[in-house]
Amino acid sequence: MSKYGVPYVLAGLFVILIGATSLPITRGITSYIIIICGFLFSAFMFYFFRDPHREPPHDEDILISPADGKIVSIKWIDNEEFVGDCKRISIFMNIFDVHIIRMPASGVIRGVSRYKGKYLLGFKEEASRKNSRVSVHIVTKSGNLKLHLIAGAIARRIVCEPSPGEHWEIGEKIGIIKFGSRVDFFVPAELELRVFEGMRVKGGETILGIWKK
Repeated sequence: MSKYGVPYVLAGLFVILIGATSLPITRGITSYIIIICGFLFSAFMFYFFRDPHREPPHDEDILISPADGKIVSIKWIDNEEFVGDCKRISIFMNIFDVHIIRMPASGVIRGVSRYKGKYLLGFKEEASRKNSRVSVHIVTKSGNLKLHLIAGAIARRIVCEPSPGEHWEIGEKIGIIKFGSRVDFFVPAELELRVFEGMRVKGGETILGIWKK
């Protein structure tokens, strides 16, 4: 389980403890309901914050998916800040996907910015422009990349570990979007994509594209 889920699991265990200690007093169904609710909550949190091992391919000529989920759109973007003319790959994470965010390539963090906004459903196109998000600028040997970690209707807590100036390796865990939303990944136009709309991807494993030589 990811470290980000520990407080939630402990909260569920605390509810179980309350139910157990109240048994001698209530001697009724109420205590059992509390115990069951606490157990179910802890079990789901343990599942939601699971952290499966991923072995990224170590190749400077590729980019891997930063997140698990479904590619809901691939769009051409003109003159995007920091990246220039690029392709935007949007990955929607539902509540049952792994929510750990990983480095798509080895590189240096140029900047991390937070933007306040709305909390629209993550699969909607306008969520890219209107929702609260964290923007991560990455400099690699092959080109500049940008990640938008986007909050959603349920997912309103974004954890982003990197700081400007730090070097991170491909596949390293850089944060999490709690309870489902989307990641917009801006990649240079010259990248040759290996994915398509509707495709499901795994963070840290699925190859999104190859740099053209």
